[in-house]
Amino acid sequence: MTTLNRSKIVAVAQELFSQRGYANTSIEDIANVLSVRKGAIHYHVSRKIDLLVEIVRSLLVPITEDIIQLAETPLDPPTKLRRAIGIHVAGLLSSETAARVFFEERRELPPGAQQDFGHLEDSIRDSFERIVSAGIADRSFRQQDPKLAVLHVLALCNWPYRWFRPNDPLTLEEVIASIQAQALWGLVASDSPARVSN
Repeated sequence: MTTLNRSKIVAVAQELFSQRGYANTSIEDIANVLSVRKGAIHYHVSRKIDLLVEIVRSLLVPITEDIIQLAETPLDPPTKLRRAIGIHVAGLLSSETAARVFFEERRELPPGAQQDFGHLEDSIRDSFERIVSAGIADRSFRQQDPKLAVLHVLALCNWPYRWFRPNDPLTLEEVIASIQAQALWGLVASDSPARVSN
């Protein structure tokens, strides 16, 4: 018999929240999948909401930290933007179920968690805006509103969770390359030497 631990509980909760929604999944449902009693779940997890918070945190924190760190590097803005897109998309699609839970069940998060995760999203946007603003300043990118440009870029990054599946013919690398190409096509100045490449 396999040992029950928190990571296994979180994994099952993530799958069920993704399939059924947070509100339609009970601790008993999670226990049934794991073939244990509810009490065994509560030994590791006090409340169901703690599972949702942990799923979202484990998705967002690494993406945020990596993009903030990237924004501090001396790379040129087009290269930074390509890499930031890669980090963001790969992070979201590393677990399609976690991304689905985040985007579709986030309304169920308690106010404190919503605020905390909102700050992480703000940090991601701010880092993208710094990259785009630097590109506008050095003429790598054409003149435009950096906030609006970043909203368009993040929309491209966020949407694939709805349709990407790991077993599809289209690979993660191809998805990322396509988004990078679309984003850079809309941003790069016509007289810039920047090219859309990895």
